[in-house]
Amino acid sequence: MVSSGSSNSSTDLTEGVRNGTIIADPGSEGAPAPLDASVSVELRQRFGPLQVDRIGLAYGKGVLWLTVDGALSVAGFTVAVQGLGLGLDLDTTPPEVRTRLEGLAVELARPPVLISGAFVNRMPPPGYDLMVGGQLVVQIPALAITAAGVYQRRSDGMASLFLFGEVYSPSGASLFGPPPFTVTGLSGGFGLNSSIRVPAPSEVGSFPLVARLNDPSQPLTPLQALDRLLSWVSAAEGQYWIAVGLQFTSFRFIETRAVVVAEFGASWKVMLLGRTSITFPRNAGAVGTVHARLNIDVRLAYIHDEGLLAMDVVVGPGSFLFDPACELTGGIAVYVWTGGSNPGDFVISIGGYHRDFHRPPHYPNPPRLGFSWAPDSKILIKAEAYTALTPSSFMLGGALAATYSSGLLQAWFTARLNVLIRWKPFALDFDLAISIGVAFTVKILFVKVRVSIEVGIDLRIWTPPFGGRGTVHVWFISFSFDFGSRRTTVPRPTWTEFSAQLPSPLRVALEKGLLVDVDDQEVLARTRVDAPPLVSSAGFTFSTRAALPSTSVTLNGTPEVLDPDVPATISIRPMDLPRVISLHKVTVKRDGVEFPVKAREWRVEVTYESLPTAQWGQPLANPNHALNEDRLIDKCATGLRIAVPEPELGTATGPITTEALRFTPLEPGSMPLRNPIPTGPQPDRPDDRSVIDLIAGSIVQTATKRTDAFHALSDLGLPLPDANDALTDYAELAQAYFTDEPMLAAAV
Repeated sequence: MVSSGSSNSSTDLTEGVRNGTIIADPGSEGAPAPLDASVSVELRQRFGPLQVDRIGLAYGKGVLWLTVDGALSVAGFTVAVQGLGLGLDLDTTPPEVRTRLEGLAVELARPPVLISGAFVNRMPPPGYDLMVGGQLVVQIPALAITAAGVYQRRSDGMASLFLFGEVYSPSGASLFGPPPFTVTGLSGGFGLNSSIRVPAPSEVGSFPLVARLNDPSQPLTPLQALDRLLSWVSAAEGQYWIAVGLQFTSFRFIETRAVVVAEFGASWKVMLLGRTSITFPRNAGAVGTVHARLNIDVRLAYIHDEGLLAMDVVVGPGSFLFDPACELTGGIAVYVWTGGSNPGDFVISIGGYHRDFHRPPHYPNPPRLGFSWAPDSKILIKAEAYTALTPSSFMLGGALAATYSSGLLQAWFTARLNVLIRWKPFALDFDLAISIGVAFTVKILFVKVRVSIEVGIDLRIWTPPFGGRGTVHVWFISFSFDFGSRRTTVPRPTWTEFSAQLPSPLRVALEKGLLVDVDDQEVLARTRVDAPPLVSSAGFTFSTRAALPSTSVTLNGTPEVLDPDVPATISIRPMDLPRVISLHKVTVKRDGVEFPVKAREWRVEVTYESLPTAQWGQPLANPNHALNEDRLIDKCATGLRIAVPEPELGTATGPITTEALRFTPLEPGSMPLRNPIPTGPQPDRPDDRSVIDLIAGSIVQTATKRTDAFHALSDLGLPLPDANDALTDYAELAQAYFTDEPMLAAAV
């Protein structure tokens, strides 16, 4: 890009989304397209009310384009264009004239009123033919409203849309609420076929839904604000999200901006993102002195696909104590994995990790907890600390450094402490160092000689085996001494130690068909004798899963066919073991005898997962090489899923033969154990048909209870017909079933 121009400055509504190598080409559908070649010249020249920022010449798809970026301002009203151009289609005869517009922005600034808006036609992602967006800002002294949205259309017609809006007080005045909880802003939005990228802990403060679409502290043009928002939200079929935000203060001492985002669909995640600012004293104004300010960025998230529950707290930029030159830093991270590729793993870190700890790629990396203070140009003081806990180790440490520099004289003091404890297998590393020194430069004739005096000691202790080394520095003399055993490589864990760190190394899970509505006494009785749970035979499904990859999977001794990408051997990196054979054997028995699963047409499939390279990758000669490899190994065979076939339901009861209705007649005679003397009340037969009518009416009344029973059985997963008859047919047939009135007797 060639640039030239003057120092003239004005509100540039066109800056922010042009990249110099791609210019949008609407074409017949209004969709941008790449160009074969382009060149532009920055002018930044003003001609009265007209400002020309850039002129470009480009060629693509047989069209020669002349484009311009600029703005026209008259009496507080500004219209800015981006990528406004004329083109000649050289593929047509005669050449046809084409027009284009990549972006348009309008602003009306009549203090205290400000109204601005923007429309952009962006290059869509691959597979999409349209991507347009817009933003609107309306601001008056008491209230400001900002809204932005983007619409994308895929080539097959699938559309993606998201909208987000804010209402807030530009002056920070209260919208509503008492002093302990004064609301100064509200925000909300939604997305259809859209997904939001999860911000890193260091990005929370700049996340547009937290920092506002147009942060007053970092004002952006409408086109710039739209471009920033598009870097966070992307089209994703089948994904939907909603967001609700709040900005509030507590006694003007604590100011908080927070937003809750929930995304659901094929995958789902929930995030609470926010920034809290604490200023002391709270009433310090433009002329007052602020003694301390703490900006804290918070991220709470659950990401279902990764099985990750995460909490991040980071000290944001602009935090200081007593003096703005005393800058505060630090971060806290608590991560727990309940599924995904790292089930059972966790980490708690305050300020990072020990320098010799090889951080797995999926672990967070919070900044050191500390401060850096330069009270003047001669003195600099730095301090930092950390501690962390993982399933295999614990570490803590810190450092303090102070330097003084004035002309030819320098002085310093440093101290550090680092402790790393591993317990599978056990190993301890202790490192302590203290140093104090002074240096000055002496000029002798035309030669400058630097003289340095330093006194310090370094002490390092390790075990097992127990040993250590000490180093003493006195001026120009330095010597070391060893004690105990020499340092050896940390012993590799045994399989027993390594497997103990695996979450559920082997388990069997019931996926479908478990009966939950079982009598409590039945459950208790089965538990006493260690009997298996009751399941339904209709679609019963269970699976086996190992926490390690398998090279062979067998069912009742018969190997299953694995994916061609499954390797013949695996590796166990923490044990430094390559070329390991891993067998996953499943046996299904019935009454102690192997059950012919496939002969009974049970469905069997091998399950695959992506497992961490840090555990199952090839051993590395240099641990730093792990930073350049993929964090997961795909297509790892981890178990079997076995399902009982669904029952085949018929549409009728089927034929009933005479053999099924055969009975054995009894010769007339006395019934055994029968008392020949009648007892009890005398039965009576009514003359009318009231009893038959009562029976028919009772059948209809039981329809409600029968419906409840139908739904209860259906909830248990039992195969039932689709319809639940209202029993009216049975009630009508009752009139024909009885040839005479039934005899009645009083109940005893």
